[in-house]
Amino acid sequence: MAESLAETLERVIDLCQQRFETVQVIRHDVYDDYAVLWLEIEYKVYLLRIREVVRRDGSRKYAYYAFQDSQVVGGFDNAADPRALQKKYGNAYTQHRLEPIPHYHTRDKAEVELTDEIHCIDFVQWVADNL
Repeated sequence: MAESLAETLERVIDLCQQRFETVQVIRHDVYDDYAVLWLEIEYKVYLLRIREVVRRDGSRKYAYYAFQDSQVVGGFDNAADPRALQKKYGNAYTQHRLEPIPHYHTRDKAEVELTDEIHCIDFVQWVADNL
């Protein structure tokens, strides 16, 4: 049986509570067609922000970011970012301007790198390896 939207979000919360001491649930809403989760996590000198939107059709939108003193240390998301789209599509990127694209932002969002789609567990592992 497929996991429900609520179960998907609960799995993310459980993962974060197992790995980090201070996990604050900012938003946790489950609707018929989608579910939304926002978490803020204190980790060492960093603030981690995790945002998930999971849709019944299996599609999802995410943003996983690490901040230090309100500066981005690194972040993964799959938003329609113009710089990521330009890297993927070149000059034709404007034809894809609303397309979500998985990518990684370096410190202070100075650079953007294309990535495969990731999940919260991948971000948690990145935190463990890099912070």
